[in-house]
Amino acid sequence: MILPEWYHSSLTRRLEMGKGDNQLLDEVNEAIRRHFPNKSIADITQDRVGQTHLNCAVTFSDGEKVFYRTYNSEGPSGNQRDIYFGDPVSLGREIAIMKLLKQTKIPVPNVLARGEGAFGEYAIVSFMKGVYFAEYLAMRNHEPQVFLNALEKIGYTLASTRNVRFSRFGSIQDGGIVHGGHEHFEDRLRDILSRHARNPYIQAYFKDEEWEELELHIARKLAHQSREEVFSTPQLVIFDLHARNFFVHPDGPDEGDLRGVFDVELAQAAPPALEWACMNVALFPLYGMKFFRKAKDAFLKGYASGGGNATENPALEEASLLNHALSAVSIYHDKKDGIRDTWSDAFKRWSLEIACGEYNPAFVVNLTRCLTKIPNLD
Repeated sequence: MILPEWYHSSLTRRLEMGKGDNQLLDEVNEAIRRHFPNKSIADITQDRVGQTHLNCAVTFSDGEKVFYRTYNSEGPSGNQRDIYFGDPVSLGREIAIMKLLKQTKIPVPNVLARGEGAFGEYAIVSFMKGVYFAEYLAMRNHEPQVFLNALEKIGYTLASTRNVRFSRFGSIQDGGIVHGGHEHFEDRLRDILSRHARNPYIQAYFKDEEWEELELHIARKLAHQSREEVFSTPQLVIFDLHARNFFVHPDGPDEGDLRGVFDVELAQAAPPALEWACMNVALFPLYGMKFFRKAKDAFLKGYASGGGNATENPALEEASLLNHALSAVSIYHDKKDGIRDTWSDAFKRWSLEIACGEYNPAFVVNLTRCLTKIPNLD
């Protein structure tokens, strides 16, 4: 969803060696020199300061690039819990997921070094080729057919996650262990959704009668999920795929196909429908609701062609939508930057619309068009 890290980016800074006055950039400089003593650094660029991570791109004098990555202690995951499932987050978890993804057709960075610094644990990973999906679409002048063709290819490649299976449902942790694993996904959903009732930042936005309405809706969805659970074997689901956190091939025979993923810390052992439950919010409505069904059909066609189970699960998908909305109420409760000041209220209203069955799936992409610059083609 998803609301990507780059939306929150307000700072891109460069460090010329010997002139740095920024603590993070100095920390990166020290770590790179420690792990790559025979390399000469040409440039360090702080990039994508956002919700979860602090990232820096490092260019060596020979042209090679690497990426420094650590957690943002001041972000929503600063309490060491992920923002959509409430499970423990760590670089160890991310690296474990990257290792699992090597069993699929989906490229991920190679981990070159790990260490502990002033900002906590960090990893230095290889620099991935390709372009962000959003940039690719802009390069192709936002042609809808290009979008649909790419989604079919992406679906085909993502279907290879079926090769990574688990015995229980839950979040994937360091060593591949599933945190809080459940035998039935209905129970996993119950855990995910019930945590919102304990979150004071969320409760502050709802009247008692509004929350009661939401709880009734959640109970109904869980009952439907129990009946509609058509895929009983948990598999790897990346979950958080939006237009600015994965790379695609910009040209050539693989144009538009996945070139790499890197924000994988939310990956789940889940039914495959959870993958496109996220895309219902973040990708399929990119060009408006006129193309939503076509986009979803293109992705599912590719997913099925790749050997994946492309059976839709409306109850799961809507429950995931509500979880997204309620999580965002909490994420933006204290954002005062002239852009996101009222987003918690907006997501609260959207969650109530979801409960009433009268909601716009394009709400999130419409809310953020002023930042993404992706046109609405409805």
